[in-house]
Amino acid sequence: MLVNMATPSNVDDPPTVDALKQSRRLLRAQLVRRIRELEAELARMEPDATVVQAKLEMIQKCYDRAEALDLDSLAVVNRHTVPLGSIVIVSII
Repeated sequence: MLVNMATPSNVDDPPTVDALKQSRRLLRAQLVRRIRELEAELARMEPDATVVQAKLEMIQKCYDRAEALDLDSLAVVNRHTVPLGSIVIVSII
């Protein structure tokens, strides 16, 4: 199962935080499912080494996509963060 990555409604727009969160949520669910499948294979009396290797590769791909989403999320957050030098504190008494 492939997880749809966060894509903006307009190709020129960057992904939104909500789209990234949704993609990350789907990816986490896929990762949990893959880990459970690997655990089930390893719990067998004689696990198939080829199956174990394939499942490990799928898990690694999920982690790689999660890392890419994390970097995209950081970029979005950094774009919307106000630089500290431009913050003005006003005290109302």
